[in-house]
Amino acid sequence: MKTIKMAFFAIVLLSVAALQGCGGSGSGSASGGTASIVTIRYVNGLYYRVDIDMSAGNHYEIGRQYALQIQYSVPGYESLVDSVIQATLQALEEAGIDFNELNRRAHIIYGNIPTDYQLEIQGMQSVFSSTDDTVGNGRLSQNKLLIFHLAADIARVLSCSASAAFGSGSTTGETIVGRNLEWSDYTLPFLSSLEATVMLHNGSKSVVLFGFVGQICAISGFNASKVFAAVLDSDVVWPYVLLGGERSYVMDVRYALENQTTLQGVAAFMTGKDYAYTFNVILADPNTAAVFEDDPTEGFSGLRTATSTLKTGTAVPIPAWNFSNAICVVNWFTLPGTSDNSDFWNGNLDRWNSFITLYTNAFAGGGTVNIGVMKQITGYPGAHSTGKASDGAIWRYNDENESVVQSIVMNMNTLETWVSFQPQGQALHSPNYIQVFSGNPF
Repeated sequence: MKTIKMAFFAIVLLSVAALQGCGGSGSGSASGGTASIVTIRYVNGLYYRVDIDMSAGNHYEIGRQYALQIQYSVPGYESLVDSVIQATLQALEEAGIDFNELNRRAHIIYGNIPTDYQLEIQGMQSVFSSTDDTVGNGRLSQNKLLIFHLAADIARVLSCSASAAFGSGSTTGETIVGRNLEWSDYTLPFLSSLEATVMLHNGSKSVVLFGFVGQICAISGFNASKVFAAVLDSDVVWPYVLLGGERSYVMDVRYALENQTTLQGVAAFMTGKDYAYTFNVILADPNTAAVFEDDPTEGFSGLRTATSTLKTGTAVPIPAWNFSNAICVVNWFTLPGTSDNSDFWNGNLDRWNSFITLYTNAFAGGGTVNIGVMKQITGYPGAHSTGKASDGAIWRYNDENESVVQSIVMNMNTLETWVSFQPQGQALHSPNYIQVFSGNPF
């Protein structure tokens, strides 16, 4: 399982490595493209700002124009993606997973994603249209592109963490949320070159997605109704089985953000659906925050609030969470009825305890959490500043070849947003937040 998980990072490079090499700081304008549909510009040498006009309505053309913009702005895109797939398959060889298996998984799940997203992928495939799947040929075939889009559903993400304070726990009573996205250190040269803030402009259905250039799914994001969602791994030991009805959870998070206006609505949309992997989703709105836990191995979907009863009798006892005005999540399940994955990774217990300590300190003497305090919580490097989960680090770096590659801190009422993007080079030992939005961007 660990081998497969580590390999996934390379795979998701497809959403990343594939796009490395993009230079310049201005907006791209693809030859033959329509700049009014998709624009891409590089900001401060740290991240790409992608704007897509979804009101065009033709999702095939939206995907085609997005691919044209990437093709125009990112030299060597096809070769980079191909190289990532090649490296990924070498890592997966030990687990007996080859290109044909990844392709099989991707096509099954592709058939169950929303039709509009299928059309967007088809539009991109019309640009990256090679029919040669030979890995190592420097070309991006339609099948390779599909593997890129559904990487999260056909391999595995690794660890992340998140927390939020709200109500009396927040300085203004508004929800303040912090989320760390962790990834394999092997991918940092690629990921740090391709981080992106993607705005899908579509009136009341507009969303912002945080991730990597070229992805159309939601790793992290928020919508015009001020609902935030971000995915986290919650791994269990079980065989990867597809029976035909499995959906893409990262595509469904995007769909929920585009079509639901409440935190509860997003959770309700995700509930009871069939997914190949087990996962958590941190959810936040201006008034509260919660964690959606989805464990298809037990047929379980549930929403954990700050006051939910946690399960007992686990291999590693889950410490009580005694804050009614804050919530946290690491890479395990905590609700009764879910699988016991408490001992899958010992970093879960250490980080959970760190959150308890950090919020105890934040609330001491009537204290509250604001943007600055949340930056300190998400940037906590551990008791001895090692950046290791075993040291309780929320901000992980060089830890079992994993580091935080992207960190988001937001006020869910004003939508003031700060993001720490991984600069090119070594893993950051502390966050480097820059303000992406000073207020509501919609």
